[in-house]
Amino acid sequence: MSLKDTFLQQFPKQELGENYGIQQDALKALNNLDFPTTRDEYWKYTRVNKILKQSFSFEKVDQLPSVKDLLIPNLEATLLVFINGLYVDQLSDIKKQQGLNIFSLEEATNRYSDFVKNNFGQHANYKDQIFTALNTAYHNEGIFINVDANTILDYPIHILHLTTSNSIVNSRDLFHLAKNSQAQIITTNHTIKNGVFINNVSEIVIEENAQLEHNLLQIPKNEIYQVNEIDVQQKNNSRYTQTTITIGGDIIRNNTNVSVDGTACETNLFGTYLAKNSQHIDNHTLIDHKQPHCESNELYKGIMDDKSTGVFNGKVFVQRAAQKTNAFQSNQNILLDDNATINSKPELEIYADDVKCSHGSTTGQLDEEALFYLRSRGVSKENAKKLLVKAFTSDTLEKLSSEAVKEHVSELIEESLDN
Repeated sequence: MSLKDTFLQQFPKQELGENYGIQQDALKALNNLDFPTTRDEYWKYTRVNKILKQSFSFEKVDQLPSVKDLLIPNLEATLLVFINGLYVDQLSDIKKQQGLNIFSLEEATNRYSDFVKNNFGQHANYKDQIFTALNTAYHNEGIFINVDANTILDYPIHILHLTTSNSIVNSRDLFHLAKNSQAQIITTNHTIKNGVFINNVSEIVIEENAQLEHNLLQIPKNEIYQVNEIDVQQKNNSRYTQTTITIGGDIIRNNTNVSVDGTACETNLFGTYLAKNSQHIDNHTLIDHKQPHCESNELYKGIMDDKSTGVFNGKVFVQRAAQKTNAFQSNQNILLDDNATINSKPELEIYADDVKCSHGSTTGQLDEEALFYLRSRGVSKENAKKLLVKAFTSDTLEKLSSEAVKEHVSELIEESLDN
């Protein structure tokens, strides 16, 4: 029996729900797809065999744990709590906000049938990507968030995922920001035990003049494997800003694909990732400019220690119709150890002739002169390193609009450096 067959045998027989047609298609796709190897260019530096060789469980929680210590201090937000991929109403706190609608995917299929039919499984590519097919076929109940037209939410939405066992969690999100709306969504992932596999897919539609700030905080305290797929559709004059903070994780793979299918759009992708020991963090981004007069900005910063490995592969397409596009992309990395590795590949593919585009990558060590200066002022070597690393990450942390989130992330980075 192949490694793929052994891995898939762990999944329970699927009960097809409201989106049974797409689930059936995804199950068929699974039969024809193989898990990627290093021979696949898209997965060249990320070996998934370690995930496939694990034994996972599908457990429900008998006794609800406390999530008090997992909340972001001083953040007033609508809280949605998921334990092992299942929504827990008793631990959640949904603040009443005019124009905010939150439902399970099953409920949304009835209440927003046309939108779900036209968007669920239509943006995330489950026919060619096996992890997306796996999620589409076996996803948990999932969440649908709709922000009505002309609505500016007073509070951010905090989606908190907690995994309490060595489970596989196929979390699924569908977000819709209607015309002239604004929202902030913060997703955090926490684990109690080792050997957790989180396979997330998010599909996001941002209508005309709408704005979404999307913060992803990946801060596992234990051994975790995660594949995170986010597919975004932007319409005219919309803005999407994503900031991904990754601190640790045995294998973390983040895929963000943005289709800029409207004029005068703005797309911002920012990230900071810290890895140590033998951890592996892989960020893949794709921004597809299809219409004119748009702008995109990417800035990813990595700090790699010990024998850890980092990957950044960012690709920007500028289609022939996308004249007057401004697209900027930068990946900067610091290696704290001679055994650490970074694989960086920023890419531009341009078919229009009236554009301003640039991309670049730098990798180096901490500035020896700056270290010497700090130490000559009485700062210990370890504290000097921490100060320089925090200064290095400040560019991306400043992109977080919430002071509470910014302070929380800063403390998490300092805690990671202390350890």
